[in-house]
Amino acid sequence: MSDPRFDKYLWTVRLFKTRSQAAAACKKGHVTINGKAAKAAQPARKGDTIAVKTTPIWRTFQILDHPANRVKGALVPEYLLENTPPEELKRLEEYRLVQRDQILFQHDRGRPTKRDRRKIDRFKSDD
Repeated sequence: MSDPRFDKYLWTVRLFKTRSQAAAACKKGHVTINGKAAKAAQPARKGDTIAVKTTPIWRTFQILDHPANRVKGALVPEYLLENTPPEELKRLEEYRLVQRDQILFQHDRGRPTKRDRRKIDRFKSDD
């Protein structure tokens, strides 16, 4: 099997929800292959190192194999090896928690209502 297009590979290993999103990320420079800007149409070769911008970090992966079709999440490790340092992944998780907190309580709305307060309390008690 020949090497697939890079945008299709990103989609098949579930790094992006749609192939269009993968192509757009390549065009914007949010994806690199071996340290160089990726183009959507270039081939994804086994052994290549890819980096994907996931605000606020760059996640790094190594291509192990090419799936024929889109694979379920449990099979992704057969095709892709994540090399992102654990401290970077922790930073990403902290960022996502802060974003979720900001959505729960928007400062421009003033004091939280009783219902909002209960949501905030439930969220904080889950930790």
